[in-house]
Amino acid sequence: MNIQKELDRLEDMILSAPRIPLSRRTLINEDAVLDVLDRIRMNLPKVIEEAEQVVLQSEGLLNQARQEAERMVTLAEQRAQRLIDESELLRQARMQAEQLQTHAQNEADTIRQAAIQQAQEVQSGADKYAERVLGRLEGDLSQLLHVVQKGRENLKS
Repeated sequence: MNIQKELDRLEDMILSAPRIPLSRRTLINEDAVLDVLDRIRMNLPKVIEEAEQVVLQSEGLLNQARQEAERMVTLAEQRAQRLIDESELLRQARMQAEQLQTHAQNEADTIRQAAIQQAQEVQSGADKYAERVLGRLEGDLSQLLHVVQKGRENLKS
């Protein structure tokens, strides 16, 4: 039953009832009006109960929506925190990589300098050794030349 229809029927009864001349009064069928009012009274609790059910359902849906919104906000905050943490880890990793690269470059420079110095020392040692050997060889050859010259002189005389 629709209460709105019953109220519309009651209004039609009042508006279509005969009027008492020279007054604002109307003659209506008391039994018909009381019958419509009884139907409204009988159905009014049902309509109120249905309305309460709708309100409860609406509140339930609102609560679910709030919970879902809170859950989504929490997930978004967690994801944002993870991204912040990941970006911080990435920043730290880059910093460590730069430090390692700098350290490796310094170490390579140190090794290169040591190798150059060692190569220079080896070269210097080799040059000194060659100088000594060549000096001895020159001395030996000089003596040998002297012996050869004496031998030739002895042969000529």
